Amino acid sequence: MSVKEEYEALNNRTREGKNAIYQAVQIDDSVIDEMDIRTVIGSYENSPDSIIYFGAPWCPWCRLALPVLIEYAKAENKRISYCDLSGKRPVYKLVDGKAVLVDQGDNDYQLLIDAFKDIMEECTAYDDGKAVKIKGTYNIDLPLVVFGSFGTITGYHYGAVDLKEGQSPYDVLDDTQKEKLMAIFEERGKTKAGTCSLDGKCE
Repeated sequence: MSVKEEYEALNNRTREGKNAIYQAVQIDDSVIDEMDIRTVIGSYENSPDSIIYFGAPWCPWCRLALPVLIEYAKAENKRISYCDLSGKRPVYKLVDGKAVLVDQGDNDYQLLIDAFKDIMEECTAYDDGKAVKIKGTYNIDLPLVVFGSFGTITGYHYGAVDLKEGQSPYDVLDDTQKEKLMAIFEERGKTKAGTCSLDGKCE
């Protein structure tokens, strides 16, 4: 399935295991190049002006961010290198208070760690609503947008935008929120290469 088909297939459907209905999205994938881990790293390392998007169709925050990122790419006449990380990240679970690796994910995931470790979060183990960060591990929270030039991160952004009181990530963004997210992409997309801070800006 194409990126458009994968995202739109979940429109207005209930998420399995959760009392939540996916928001309806319309995806124009004409500016999207879908890639596996090795190919997306190659794009990042060899392109003078890359936009790397790590996401997944089932991720509600990804469904908020991707349509706005597409509009940004179209306005800037750029393309998005898209890597779906469904099932590719390591999964940990808390067992008797200790983190246990239950799924090591894709064998190529270490390549992502090598390329993007500086902006990765620690892996999290979950159990019955409890969450524990695991020191010495690395994970890409979704969604993540990376702007780069020849293998150097020039800007990045995790997530979408702050939600309003009573709003969930399964709801649609209003126009003001979309404009705020667009402004973030415009800012991060124009930053020069250098040292990146935790808020995604690079100097």
